[in-house]
Amino acid sequence: MYSSDIEQSGANYASDKNNSTTDEEFFNELMEVPPEFEDHLISDDCKDEVKGLEHLIKCLDFRFNAYPAVFMGTFKQAVQESFGSKEINDRRPCLLYVNNDKSVYSNLFCKQLLCNEKIIDYLMNNYVLWAWDVTFKSNEQMLNHICQTIFPSWNHNKQFDSNSVDEYPLLIGIYRDINGNFSFDRLIEGSIKQRNLDEFLASLVEFKDKFILSERQFEKAKEEAKRQMLESLFQARHILNRSKHAHDREYTRSMSMYAHAGYDEKSSRQHVQFRRLLSSGMDARTDPAEIFFNNPPTKEELMHVFDQFRTDSDDADDEDDERTPTVDRPAPKFP
Repeated sequence: MYSSDIEQSGANYASDKNNSTTDEEFFNELMEVPPEFEDHLISDDCKDEVKGLEHLIKCLDFRFNAYPAVFMGTFKQAVQESFGSKEINDRRPCLLYVNNDKSVYSNLFCKQLLCNEKIIDYLMNNYVLWAWDVTFKSNEQMLNHICQTIFPSWNHNKQFDSNSVDEYPLLIGIYRDINGNFSFDRLIEGSIKQRNLDEFLASLVEFKDKFILSERQFEKAKEEAKRQMLESLFQARHILNRSKHAHDREYTRSMSMYAHAGYDEKSSRQHVQFRRLLSSGMDARTDPAEIFFNNPPTKEELMHVFDQFRTDSDDADDEDDERTPTVDRPAPKFP
């Protein structure tokens, strides 16, 4: 069961966080539920995300005299806030809290962990928290629709089901893998995955480290994919356009902007870690403006790749010069 270092009953305040809630105490809490607990965090058939959050915050404050700093905007805006910063270390993981008042664990989680002062401070400085309530079926359907709109990978297996009461409350951490696909970790999952205060705080710290690491890997893969695409574009469009002679065979200047028939694309473009970044099956005819629409190459990157190609080309010319046969002529004779 949950451990607690906060209020256990009326005027008594217990600070021993190693105590666990017994079945008898658990039952007594349920029997002493005040009338305000009957007011659900979000009213039935709520269509406005922001208004729903405003009601949720008021209910949490009324029930527990405290509440975490919930992002007051749509869930899509919360995700953008989480991943939008250019500096990786400034990005904060996005947490989705899903409440269900039908679950007896929801009130315990909020009272003992989510509304704990230490947790509130840590979440405020390190996370973007968004919350929703699925006590009513209409709000469950609303949340599933929102997630399907934001996350392409949100399939039937990830759907919220308010009838699975024992799975609530849910606290889901969101991060991106190396391909840019969104992934989800359940940090709290009803009676299945419970934690005391120290364990919960440690799990939040651990997930943030995982989030930062995954963002660094994603950005590194994205830069590598951009570099590979720049190289392919330079090759395909014959930036240097030089005539080559070798083995009595002449390769004339290409008058086409496209790759010649024998051009072999680099296998690295097909590498699994680039399949999301370069998933459109781009070939030599792809418009660079489309490729780099959201992340255009800088002037320094273009010049670096161009210099590399010029160096490679000069090396190739030197090899051709070494293979070019010379004619031995007799020394001139003077009278």
